[in-house]
Amino acid sequence: MNDSDFIVAFSVLDSGYKAWFFPAFGLVGCIFAFVVCLLISKGRPNETSESKGCFIAFMVGLFALWTVGAFAFTFADYLKARETLTSGNAAYVEGVVQNFVPMPVQGHATESFTVNGVPFNYSDYIVTAGFNNTSTHGGPIRQGLFVRIWYTGNEILKLEIRKDS
Repeated sequence: MNDSDFIVAFSVLDSGYKAWFFPAFGLVGCIFAFVVCLLISKGRPNETSESKGCFIAFMVGLFALWTVGAFAFTFADYLKARETLTSGNAAYVEGVVQNFVPMPVQGHATESFTVNGVPFNYSDYIVTAGFNNTSTHGGPIRQGLFVRIWYTGNEILKLEIRKDS
């Protein structure tokens, strides 16, 4: 088999930084905390403006810390995944998808399968730079599919599917 017999279903090199929504929750939290704190402080005329300011700063700072930390963690994962794939340090397996267990339609579980004894599991609800598109949400993996996978740990960095599978 050669490369023309496969289609690339996922590559961390092509997907870009896809976890932007995770740190964005903290940014939304910053704005929400700022507005709520302002509204609460207006209803407390006896408080000093200094104590109101400290409380607002604390709440906004807490969410800002979340945003920065979440971005640092997810972006570092993305950069490491790209580097592992481009440097040739990713593990590789090819073969038929076996023991496929789809994520339930109601979600919030992992989907899993093995290829030549190598286990994989992932979920749409897990923040990762790697492949995590479950079959119940339109993902391509199914029992009996012939695939080529480049991975590190349990993170699928590149997934190719044979065209005639």
